[in-house]
Amino acid sequence: MRAEVVTPLEARAAHVESTFGEGASAVLAAYSDAISVGNLDGMDQINATAMAETELLRRRAVDSVRERGVVIEESMVNSEGVEVGTRTKVHPALEPLRWMNEQLGHTAADTQLSRKSRGEGAVNEALAARLARDAMLRSHDKSSMPAPPPPKALNP
Repeated sequence: MRAEVVTPLEARAAHVESTFGEGASAVLAAYSDAISVGNLDGMDQINATAMAETELLRRRAVDSVRERGVVIEESMVNSEGVEVGTRTKVHPALEPLRWMNEQLGHTAADTQLSRKSRGEGAVNEALAARLARDAMLRSHDKSSMPAPPPPKALNP
């Protein structure tokens, strides 16, 4: 075995690789470049990889929900480890699945599948306000309403 002299930065990179796995020092370098220099090239790769990994996890969660169902039975055991009953609960992957869908833009609003996200909600609200105003105006006795103001002259 031969001793080798390394810089403190190389020692830190080796420690990060051994602690967090292969590629961890490249991630730290990309974040460091983005923060200190403003170079976002490395961050684009990290963000794309993170989105792909999140999509893979989301698909695994969807498969689990499809396989086990939205509502699952969970065993209840006593202190001796003997099963004493079961309880029904919501599948534990549903909440993380909702969060992943929001992060990846897989919601009705993001994909503009709902009326509100397509802008039809605002149109419907404006139409409802107009209809309500018309109904209010029709409900009053026109004889008790004040006369409209006279038109203004364009050139006095």
